[in-house]
This record gives sequence, C-alpha cells and structure tokens, in this order.
Amino acid sequence: MNEKIKACLLTGALGNAFGSRFEQMDLPTEGERWHFTGDTQLTMATCEAILEHQRPQPKMVAVAFQRWYSQGQLSGLDASTIKALVELMGGGDVAKVGANDELAAGNGAAMRIAPLAFLLDPKVEADRDLFRNICRITHHNEEAYVGGLAVLYAIRFGQNDQQNFISNIIRLLPESRVRERLVEISQAPAMRIRDLGRKFGSSGFVVDSIPLALIAAQQAPELGIENMMKEIVAAGGDAATNCSIAGQIAGLQLGMEAIPAEWMEMLRKT
Repeated sequence: MNEKIKACLLTGALGNAFGSRFEQMDLPTEGERWHFTGDTQLTMATCEAILEHQRPQPKMVAVAFQRWYSQGQLSGLDASTIKALVELMGGGDVAKVGANDELAAGNGAAMRIAPLAFLLDPKVEADRDLFRNICRITHHNEEAYVGGLAVLYAIRFGQNDQQNFISNIIRLLPESRVRERLVEISQAPAMRIRDLGRKFGSSGFVVDSIPLALIAAQQAPELGIENMMKEIVAAGGDAATNCSIAGQIAGLQLGMEAIPAEWMEMLRKT
C-alpha cells in the first residue's frame, strides 16, 4: 500500500479511537482499551468495496455497508446512517434510503470518504457525480455532500504536499453554509483549536464539524499529531469524528513517522 494512503487511513482510525474515549466524559478510564466506531468501520467498508470493484458504484458501496451492518461490525452511527442501513437491509433502493431532513446534515458522509480521494478527481464532473451519489447513500443533504467534498479536496491537496489548503478549498467549494463557516473560521484572529471549536461549534452538524477538522489538520505540522488531537478533544462535541477526519488529513501530510509510538502500541492491543 502507498505509504501516504496508509498514513491517512491509520491516523484517521487512531484519531477516531482517541477521540471516542473522551466523548461523554471529562477523562477516559485509565488503561481503557481503545476502540473504533463507525467513522473507521465505514471507511474500511468503503475500502473493501474499492478492492472488490476498483471504481465502485453506490450500490456496491452500499452492499459493503450492509455486510458490515449484518455482521454486527458497526457502532456509534448517526441517525441518518442507521436509517439508511435499516432500509437497505429491507430491500430499499440505494438512491432513496436514508434521511433527507435535518438529520441528514451531519458529518456521517464526510467521515467515511477518505478512500475515495485516491480514486476520484472532484474537478471531473463524472467523478463529482459519483462522489455525490456515494455520499447520498446515507445523507440526502447538500451540506453533507459539500462537507464530504471539502474533505476530499483536503486529502487530494495533501497528496501534493499542499499544507496551507484552506484558501484553495474555499475557492473550489460551491456556495453553502460549510463554505461560509470555513471563510469565517479562517478569518478569525489567531486562536487555539479548542477556542475555535467553542466559538464556532464542534458538534456532529457538518457545518460545525468539517471546518473545525480542516483547520485543525492545517495546524498539525506545527502542533504534531497528538497535540492536535488533544486540542480537538478540548473543543468538546463530536470528538471521535472530528479527530478522525483531522487525523486522515494530518496523517497524509506528516506520514507514519509522526504517529506517536504509544498510539501504535495501543493499536496492537486493540
């Protein structure tokens, strides 16, 4: 596997495990085993679909999701994703399952799309349409799609070693609340990640989650992986997903050698 891809996926998974330990509590239990949630699990299911079909269509990705769900391998999913999986298991049309109301404006599509960034070029209309339809398996919402698109661009810029990528993403995104928030947060006076999260939001709402994760990832070369993750956790909110997405982008930028050794040891025990 390409080392950059490996670093992207592994750091995202470790960020997911790190962040999930802090949700709903001030401090994790000492010695607690790390565990992965739907962020990592659905990312791996997407990888399976790619390995099986090279350029998977939405139905093929949905089949992989169903397989993981039926085998009890998914946890910590948002309401829109659960609704889609239940409907798929009942024979629902992949183009019609999932939520299309306010529940669909979460970060559940963006959290799983990293593998697609190594296959799809969002500047190509056919690739962008395929990407949109894969997002819509679980989230029929334009903001959820734009949030996923922002992550896709960030990972593609990271492949080209572009560390200051926020301004380029803003230029490329369609008009949306996600784009507006990125503009706001990028123009804010210099603040710690935790303070940005507290001011602008750190919830699982895609307009809160994705801009925070991207800004955090852009600071990773200065802070390092572990300190970046600690800042995200200190912001509160959906720490598991925010750490996972920021980890994917930062891991791609900084490589395997930037992952803390003790985290790799925890992974071996998981």
